Amino acid sequence: MKAVPDLAAEPLPPVGAGFIATLTLAYVGAFIAFVPLLSLLVPLQAQALAPMNKIGLLSLVTLLGAVVASVTNLAVGWASDRTRHRLGRRRPWIAGGLIGVMVAYGLIATATGPAALVAGIIVFQMAFNMLFAPLTAVLADRVPDRQKGRVAAFLGLGAPLGAASGVLITSPPFGDTGSRMAVMGLLVCVCLLPFLLSYRDLPHLRAENRRAARRLRLSPDFGFAWLSRFCLQIAASVVNAYMLFYLADHARYAEQFPGTTVESGLA
Repeated sequence: MKAVPDLAAEPLPPVGAGFIATLTLAYVGAFIAFVPLLSLLVPLQAQALAPMNKIGLLSLVTLLGAVVASVTNLAVGWASDRTRHRLGRRRPWIAGGLIGVMVAYGLIATATGPAALVAGIIVFQMAFNMLFAPLTAVLADRVPDRQKGRVAAFLGLGAPLGAASGVLITSPPFGDTGSRMAVMGLLVCVCLLPFLLSYRDLPHLRAENRRAARRLRLSPDFGFAWLSRFCLQIAASVVNAYMLFYLADHARYAEQFPGTTVESGLA
């Protein structure tokens, strides 16, 4: 992306430990919201609803979800840049997305057929990307260049901690989909609410950011970075989506480790 003179002329103030902590916790919550769901709970639901065609159903859910996620992420990112609200540009979208994610969890947990599961995933992907697109923009909004590397390192904790949450969600006290969804929803809310309650836009940057958004131009470097990220995400998503079935049907995890379940092994 090309430099924006308006923003460069007035450097961002440094962020403190409290801001870094709440933003990091929000990122952890965002990854808890989707990693255990898409790698554990949705495959289990697909298996329960279509045992003879679980891979086909999971593939359909994954494909439609990816399309909806892509469109929603771009649309909400564009819209949040241009939002004028007393709560700021990002917080209304994040709050709305969080509410939508809770609704989607209920739809997925109570799905009684393949069509209902597909509908639940579509709602989830719309809601989650309504939350995630503006959340990822906060780093650029508020963190000065000299702190971006350090803050980004903390935000990188989101992915491993989100994956590790699967251990709790699949522990013996939570043996059914409903209770697992409830625990996951509680964790997501606990992680995101501190950020939602404390974050404020910088008033002097609002008008400047709106002008910058109108003049933004993409560069070849942005294209290379996007393509690299796209390839990495494709690789990770394919592994995550089908690993549960691989462990169950090919690796015979439950036979190799008696007394355990496949989902606990994956977690």
